[in-house]
Parts: sequence; C-alpha cells; structure tokens
Amino acid sequence: MNLYLREAETLRRILDELADKGAVKGDVPPAEKILVEAPRDEKFGDFSSSLALVHASAMGVKPPELAAQVAEKLAEMEHVQSAAVAGPGFINWKLTPTAWQETLRELLAHSITFPNIGGGRRVNVEFVSANPTGPLTMGHARGAVIGDALATLFSRFGWQVVREYYTNDAGGQIEILARTVELRMKEAQGTDIGEIPAGLYPGEYLKPIGERLAAQAESAGAAPSGDEIARFAVAEMMSLIRDDLNAVGIRHDRFSSDFKLREDGAVEEAVKQLEADGHLYRGTLPKPKGEDAADWEPREQLLFRATEFGDTDDRPMQRSNGEWTYFAGDIAYHYDKHKRTEGRLIDVWGADHGGYNQRIASALKAVTRGKGELDIVVCQIVRLFRGKDEIRMSKRAGEFVSLRQVVDEVGADALRFTLLTRKPSAPLDFDLNAAVEKSLENPLFYVQYAHARTHSVLRLAREQFPELRDENFFAQADLTPLVAPAELKTIAALAAAPRVFQAALEALEPHRITLWLRDLAGEFHALWSQGREETQLRFIVADDLRLTAARLALVLAVQRGLRVGLEVIGVRPLDEL
Repeated sequence: MNLYLREAETLRRILDELADKGAVKGDVPPAEKILVEAPRDEKFGDFSSSLALVHASAMGVKPPELAAQVAEKLAEMEHVQSAAVAGPGFINWKLTPTAWQETLRELLAHSITFPNIGGGRRVNVEFVSANPTGPLTMGHARGAVIGDALATLFSRFGWQVVREYYTNDAGGQIEILARTVELRMKEAQGTDIGEIPAGLYPGEYLKPIGERLAAQAESAGAAPSGDEIARFAVAEMMSLIRDDLNAVGIRHDRFSSDFKLREDGAVEEAVKQLEADGHLYRGTLPKPKGEDAADWEPREQLLFRATEFGDTDDRPMQRSNGEWTYFAGDIAYHYDKHKRTEGRLIDVWGADHGGYNQRIASALKAVTRGKGELDIVVCQIVRLFRGKDEIRMSKRAGEFVSLRQVVDEVGADALRFTLLTRKPSAPLDFDLNAAVEKSLENPLFYVQYAHARTHSVLRLAREQFPELRDENFFAQADLTPLVAPAELKTIAALAAAPRVFQAALEALEPHRITLWLRDLAGEFHALWSQGREETQLRFIVADDLRLTAARLALVLAVQRGLRVGLEVIGVRPLDEL
C-alpha cells in the first residue's frame, strides 16, 4: 500500500475529469509521472504536489489556474479535510482523521508490503571485492553493508539476487603477497628475516599464514613453489575475509576468481569480441601530464576505443610484456557476469575506484553490444574516531584498524546502522564511542529503544487486558479514537514506508531506510512523551478497552514497521535493551 502513489492516482482521476469537461487539453500524465510528497513544513498539510508546475503547459493552461481547479476538486473529496494552492502553483492538502485511521487499518492487515517490481528478473550485486592481500578495513565495511542492504532490497522487491565477490587474485599484488608470505614461512622455520623489505606487506596478520605454510611444507617434506605459495596465501586470506564478513552477517552466493577467468581464456574471448566489432586498435597514447611523464616513452599498444563511449581517453589492454592489463581482466569479468546474469549488474566500489566507473561502464556497453546494464555505487571514505580524536591509519605501513576489530568493539548492529546513516556518495565519520553509547543521541539506540518500548507497552497492556494477547484482535479494533495530531503524524510516518523503500531501491541509497527508521522512532518517542505529560494520551487507559485497543493497534503497527526496516538493513530488532 503506497499511499503517495494512491494520492497520485487521485490527482490523475481529477485531471481525467477536467479533461472530459474540456477544462484542460492534451494527454493526462499517468500517476507515476505525478509527483506527490510530504511538504517540508507540516503547516502546509500532509501532501504536496508540483503537478501544475510540471504539466500545466502541456495541458494548455497556466500553473496557477490548473492548481486552483485541482485543489477545488480535492477539497470536495470525502477523504480530504482541506486543500489549497501555495506559491506559483503547488497543491497542498490534508487528509481527514478517518482517512488516516483507514490507512492504519490497512497497515495492520498487510504490514509493509513490497510490490513485485523485479518480476523474477535477475540482478547481480557485486560488493566488497577487496584484494586478498590484507584484512578488511572500515573502508571495505561500508561497501559491504551498503551492498548487502541493496541485495536484500532487491530480493524483497521480487528480483532474483546473486551476491557476488570478485577475488582479484592475479597480478603484481599477488606476487608481492606470495613473496611476503614466503618470508613469514622462513621466519616460522627459524630464519631471522629482519624488517620486512619496502614494497612488501609489513602487517603482522601474515605471520600465522606463514606459520601454517611452514607446517604444510614440513609435512610435505618439500619447499612450496612460488605459484603454490601464491595460491595458498590467497586461500588463507579469503578464509580470513569470509570470517570477517560473517561476523557482520554478510554472506556471498558466489566468489569469482580473476586468476581462474584468465586461466580459462575469458580475457581472450572478450578481446575477440571487441576486435570483431572494431573497438580495439594498435596505437600510441598521448604523453601523460605531471610526474608520470618524466620517464614516458611512446610505444604502440593494443587500445580500447573508450572515447567512443564517453570516456576521456582510450585505454590500454596489454602491457609491454604481453600480459593483459587489469582493465582487460575487468572487461572479461563483467562480460562473464553479463552472460551469467542475463540481467542487471550492480557494482559497489570504494572511493579509490571513483574515476574508474566511466571506463568500465563504456567497456561493458561495447563488449555486450549495448545490452549490458551496469550501475556503480561509489562509497566515499570512512574516518574513524574515538571521541574527538581521529584514528590515523596507513595500510601501506601495516597500521590500520581492521573491520573485525571494530565489530568486536561495537558489535555488528552498531557497525551496520552507523555505516548506513549517510548516503554512499558522502564521506562518513565513525565514532567508536558514540556507536556504543546508550543514549538517544545514538541513532541505533534511538531506534532500538523505540522498538523495545513497543514491546514494553504491549506487555503491560496484555497484563491488564487479556483480549489484547491475540494480535488478530486489533484487526477489528475501533480506530476512531485516534484523532490526536501526534497519533496521526505517527500513522503518516508509517505510511511513508513503501515510498521510502522503493525510492531507496531506485536510487541505490539504502541509507534512506535508516533515516525513515529514525523519523518513525522520533514520532513514537514524541507520542510516548506526550502520554506521560497528558494522561488522556496514554497508551493504556484503565477500564477503557476500546481506547486502549485503538492506541495499542498503532503501537503494534509501529513495532512491525521498525522491525521490517531493521531487518532490511540487517540489524536485529531487539525486544528489550
């Protein structure tokens, strides 16, 4: 039940009526093209629409004239208490208490529903995909939580979802990993290796892997080869990464391997496709700007015509030694995903990949002959604080706070909720102290406290009124006593859920759900506080089952709404704190 879409349908019917009478001309826009939203200032009512400003010209009238005609018709409707025109043509209107009561009844009957927008279509959500050269950090955590929440949203809206992790287990960084693990193996065997040489991975996290490799070598009675060390190190690191993700409640359906794709000839297949369509050529790139130009020498390379697809430069596919570039591997991987998925592809990337999105999007368009559908969500950096003090990190120097350390300190729920408090494109500051603070200043505690309060109220009410122990009792409850502004505002906050959830899906911004949860919790806390100050607004009214049942019906609906929202973002809805 999307109340905003329903009101848009009401506006469309009014336009149909005006068109039938000849008051307007042209085609009436469908409800999906009529924007209905909540006014920023509640004094303007419950709903606002820019319908007249957007569509008046196409319908042969001026915006103020169309707005006035629509508002007049709205005011005559049974479910509308008042309607008016503001500014150059905004239409504002307010529903009757009865309309809000019926909205609550629908919410009780159906809770928050998710229309089958996906219709069983496939979507591949690839997220995290960190190089298997170190533990996951808070930067990886943000993409992990956003990707997982998006995957859940798509699933709720009827898509067949595959959660995928791309393991970049080939190339230079794996060679460096193998050399470092080999040193750690020798250290475990008793060799004094001194300081880790520059250019290798200095972190202590590779010591246990070196020790296990040494034990394996002793058992086998032979030193492992470089390739064996590399494969062993990657497997060990991916096991560590999986454990870290499991601690946050994140599991992938598929782990793809760059090494395996290259071994199976996937790059050659993608190159063959691009060559057949004329998207590759041998040429020389222009001299780069800045410091990189000092040692630059012109040389002929195999290049992809990226500029023909909106990129700033054409891109190399092969290195001077004949090896395929990372870009070529990424094209092959996305081509492989496209063929497997036969649907939509979504990548969730870290801030350091922000300049790469146009490049890979253009390549996918080329290699799939325009059929590939790719959306890229770039997550900005996370700065870690303890109070006012920022925790400085340097992964290159082996100095960083791992994801697992943060989970162990603040818990998975606090981690997930906090990382979803801002849109992906905005930087985020994560305060370890604030994340565990049991105060209403902590967004997660604020929402969890509201959910726990609903349970507390329902428990107390059921002790006094045994009839309320059956949730079906509320379906027949008389809701007409719910007329207080605070009660109607809480219903309105609940009714916004379907619109918010669908907007989060369409914009690929799951943080909208956390914002809605905070809004709903805020309305409920306000209602609770008013009840403490004004006895006539208390949830439980002694000797008045009718009034108590009406208010408890609202409490139950709030509880269900909070639970659904928290479950979608992967946070536990606690019954008590």
